[in-house]
Amino acid sequence: MTRAATRPQPWQVVTAAGLGRFGAPVPHLAETSVGPVVVRDAGGRGAPVVLLHGWCTDGLANYVQAFQPLAHAGFRPIAVDLPGHGASPLTGRFSFERCATAVADVIGGSPDGHLDPPARPPVVVGYSMGGPVSQTLARLHPGHVGGLVPIPTAAHIIPGATQRRLLGAVARSAAIAGAAGATLGVLLRLGAAAPSADPRRDLGAHVASTVRSASARALLEAAGELAGYDSRPWVDGLGLPAHSLVTGSDRAVPRAAQHELATALGASTTEVAWGHVACLRAGFGDALTAAVQAVQAEATATAPAARVAAA
Repeated sequence: MTRAATRPQPWQVVTAAGLGRFGAPVPHLAETSVGPVVVRDAGGRGAPVVLLHGWCTDGLANYVQAFQPLAHAGFRPIAVDLPGHGASPLTGRFSFERCATAVADVIGGSPDGHLDPPARPPVVVGYSMGGPVSQTLARLHPGHVGGLVPIPTAAHIIPGATQRRLLGAVARSAAIAGAAGATLGVLLRLGAAAPSADPRRDLGAHVASTVRSASARALLEAAGELAGYDSRPWVDGLGLPAHSLVTGSDRAVPRAAQHELATALGASTTEVAWGHVACLRAGFGDALTAAVQAVQAEATATAPAARVAAA
């Protein structure tokens, strides 16, 4: 008697790398010049899309809604857990420059053979804190970035003096991980359900576990990086195709600051009536995929002109 193969659920994406938790690609540890990082690479021959998560979270929780839509649209999603976040250890001090170096090394191919370099520079998606990392990556390693998709992020991500003082106070709190976990618990309505194969039941527990197990030092140092970050003097010179997904109801990164970054990048925009945790909305994956497609279309349209100018 032959046993019927198990069919993927609608939220799952079958990838060349195999199917991991919540239908995301199986994670593995990739060595970089600033220490190992966890990578979830869907594999395949699609155009690569590198996914950079926000503060206190990881690539899985931030992009669980996006792996399937991106893969089904023909892309190769690659999520990276930044140093000290998710399952990536912190080696040395946390900084956006070190994060950018780690991501550049992942894009360039890992020496352990787990990752082959993509055939073309990827579109890089930067969510919240991932926005400064993606901008820094494009500045320091321009050949590794083919386009940008900023999502609730900015060039000056903590624009007000009051907000900077508040973040500084949070950063000095020794209980930051517990406080962040409690906040996410409210936002995500986290339950105490046992682990399951269904992200609709278990994702909240994963997020809570991720926050509580994250490096407290990394979160503190990342908070300091966020408080002092300001790319306005140079971000308009990146010269990359970009499409900004603006969260119009965001209380963490003001809508005006998101549009300011889009203007500096010369980016087209799509505005959605979501808040800062837009990544958990059911339509997030489709909205992100459409933004990536817009960047890819712009890159394709400008490539012939660039070749003519070079000649």
